[in-house]
Amino acid sequence: MAESPQVMETLAQAPLQMTDSANVHLHVLPGEWLGLIGASGAGKSTMLRLLARLLAPFGGVVRLDGRLVQAGDTLEAAQAMGLIPCGLAATGLTVWETAAVARAGSRGCRLGSEDRQAVNWALERAGVAPLADRLAEPLLGAARQRLFVALALLHSPRVLLLDDPTIALDAREQLALLQLLADFKRTEQLAVVTVFDDLNLAARFCERLLLLRDGRPVAGGTPAQVLTAPLLEQVMGVEFYRLETPFGLQVFPVRILSE
Repeated sequence: MAESPQVMETLAQAPLQMTDSANVHLHVLPGEWLGLIGASGAGKSTMLRLLARLLAPFGGVVRLDGRLVQAGDTLEAAQAMGLIPCGLAATGLTVWETAAVARAGSRGCRLGSEDRQAVNWALERAGVAPLADRLAEPLLGAARQRLFVALALLHSPRVLLLDDPTIALDAREQLALLQLLADFKRTEQLAVVTVFDDLNLAARFCERLLLLRDGRPVAGGTPAQVLTAPLLEQVMGVEFYRLETPFGLQVFPVRILSE
């Protein structure tokens, strides 16, 4: 079935799109935050890696700004999409040097003035400029996550991809990091895709959610449309209590449903 003109116009504005062989469409617009949610093993991280072309799908395509992203374009995709890394190698480099190496990428050349400005800008925007002279590898918690954000910003991406960035952070650090990302999304008009295990954080910060099970989308839409008791019970096997609060929709697990 042909897409409607309104849908085609929306897709034309989306910097990141994915279509698979089963005719599943995913698109993220500038200034929009899409949360990938589901039970453990639902395929959330795998879908993120497919978007980044770190994994090759059996069928389907990923497009960035309308251009087909091939599996061999890993470095280019990671830069253009602002893929947030999951760890740091023990290189003995400082925070500033780590960002400088990431900026240079595969060029392996000395940084010019524009590159240095980009490094300083990214560290400042992510809030880790005061840590520039500290070793990067020992950083923990919020400081490490903010460094990861800075690394993703080095090439002025249009898309940010994050895999559960709030893991191992306390409540204050979680809110501070997600608010930082929300500010980037708004001011830089970034399209953001994030894996969330915390449904309430996803509901608070994301405009749209995609609920996955066994690697396939079950439901997509606004948090109010996706975080319904029947859908969550079907996918999670848990009874949820849903509550509208002054801070948005919240859901609470009540009991495990019998097999």
